[in-house]
Amino acid sequence: MTNKNRLPDQNNIVSRRRILQNLSALSGGLIATTMLPGQWIKPIIEVGQLPAHAQGSTAVFTISQLNRIVIDINGCDGPNGAKGTTYEITFNYANRNGMADNMTISQETEFAPSGRRSVFEVKQFTRTGDGYQGKISYSVCTGFGTDMSVTTIITVRDVDGTTSNQLTLTQDKPDGASRFSGTAYETQ
Repeated sequence: MTNKNRLPDQNNIVSRRRILQNLSALSGGLIATTMLPGQWIKPIIEVGQLPAHAQGSTAVFTISQLNRIVIDINGCDGPNGAKGTTYEITFNYANRNGMADNMTISQETEFAPSGRRSVFEVKQFTRTGDGYQGKISYSVCTGFGTDMSVTTIITVRDVDGTTSNQLTLTQDKPDGASRFSGTAYETQ
């Protein structure tokens, strides 16, 4: 009979724990071996649940649910006497730092197919809610000229300079909106 078929003697089996203890002792970590328990212990894991507002995002300042609602077609005056469509723009905000006072709202507008762009800071808006969460609304006057759609891009910055995510919404020119030969515009 050869030695290949022989089972190892129980006294010759070395556990991984024993190897770790020996290695730490050899490397000068004699103190570490006293910290290792003599036998295996099941790890302790604490499980918790984040609050609802923190589960969806790691962001500090978020905005959501951008809407652009037609209020009055051809009811507002744009540059050079061109008639525009009044829209109410609304969105929700959540700021885990509670710093939504003195927000700065930036709106970028792009018209298609011309590609004309405008960027402005929203000066007049209404906020409902508190520093942590709520809703923002404001009005704009939009003149399409010969363009057929408008894309609105919103970002918000709080008083500490923390910038929100970006919201984008594209809408077609409403039926009956004034068509003029000038360039498209959007003003507040």
